[in-house]
Amino acid sequence: MQETDPEGAVEWMLSKLGGARKLMQDRVQESMSELIRRLTEGADAEDRLFICQSRYTGPLAGHQGLGMVRKGSVVRYKKVLSF
Repeated sequence: MQETDPEGAVEWMLSKLGGARKLMQDRVQESMSELIRRLTEGADAEDRLFICQSRYTGPLAGHQGLGMVRKGSVVRYKKVLSF
């Protein structure tokens, strides 16, 4: 897990797009903003936004996404990428 902010989360997603980055930038910004809004809705002051991933990632296995973390535990998670 890696702590981030909304801008860092958008940048993380754009980095996954490689060459399509410029074509998808506006769409990714809109989608990630909505996802972050839903994740942070009703969050406690101590909750932090993190980029998370499954314990195992590899061919046809694993996922990455955004999560709200409180005291070291993920309290909400939304999968963004599947492998």
